[in-house]
Amino acid sequence: MNRFAFVIVAFSLLFGAIFAADSVSYANSNGLDVSRILEVNKTGRLNIVLNTAEYVYTSTVTLTIKNTGAFEKPGVVVAEALNLPKDANVAYTPEPVSVQGANGWNIGTIAPGESKKIVAVVDSELGKDWLTSLPAPAISVEQVKAVLLATGSVSEGENVRITLTTEQAQPIGGAKVTAVSPSGKKIEMMTDDSGNADYKATEAGSYLYIVDGYSVASTPETQVTALIKSSPITASVHETTPASEGVLSQFTMVIAGFMVVSLILLAVIAYYSMRGEEEPEGPKRVEEEDEEEAPEPRGEYEEPAKKNNFRDEAARIERAREMTRKILEARKKELAAKGKKKK
Repeated sequence: MNRFAFVIVAFSLLFGAIFAADSVSYANSNGLDVSRILEVNKTGRLNIVLNTAEYVYTSTVTLTIKNTGAFEKPGVVVAEALNLPKDANVAYTPEPVSVQGANGWNIGTIAPGESKKIVAVVDSELGKDWLTSLPAPAISVEQVKAVLLATGSVSEGENVRITLTTEQAQPIGGAKVTAVSPSGKKIEMMTDDSGNADYKATEAGSYLYIVDGYSVASTPETQVTALIKSSPITASVHETTPASEGVLSQFTMVIAGFMVVSLILLAVIAYYSMRGEEEPEGPKRVEEEDEEEAPEPRGEYEEPAKKNNFRDEAARIERAREMTRKILEARKKELAAKGKKKK
């Protein structure tokens, strides 16, 4: 009965297998996705001589390189070191060549979205700890020639735009571009699908650029101008004059003006009046000498013309005073009316 059970178990192991898998991904700056997958197959077989079941382990390590960019990756070369156990045998697909003392593969060109695989089959049991201890594979890519454009000059605190394209003016997305500030601070950016990326220039001076994975013939510079700090503005306080005070001041100026005009007018009138009263000495003596010979006046006595002139001048002065007084009163009423409207 025991022998029969053993035969059943051995038979099932002969055709059965135990499968386990682990994976590790690696970061790559060449626009490639790199990952390793470890698959371990445990297969049972019957040892007829010893009447025992034996297990055979087969470990398959698959290295996958995928181009996730929008442009083909030419001249891809991979160097791999698996650090296998000493007694392990390994078979590679495709067959490697020697690259810097390690197993290497000239993958060639990988088109956008295409994947290339390197498979190693080992006749030994490999575990997860072995997989995670492996270093990342060394991958080199022939750099694509690119053109980098950047804003030439901005003021401190403004945004700067950079644009990365191929020589055929096709935008390059997913590329890493680093801006280096005047103080050495690095600002890392990833270009979008249009090949653009933006950052804020916070320092005055010249910004330089570094592009990973692409060959740029000449890198531009961005000049940042420092902002001029203005001194604080002191607000001046202006006193507002009430409307009534403004009207009074205007009225006072008008009165003063009319008084000056009136005084000038009175002075002119008085001057001409005094000239009318003066008589030259010569004519008086002639009149006295001829007084006896002059005929006696007939009829009513007539007042000399100079006295009439004096009375006329006095009347004109009085009329000028009256006119000035009326003008002043009218102006005063007008200004008072304006003051009430403003209130």
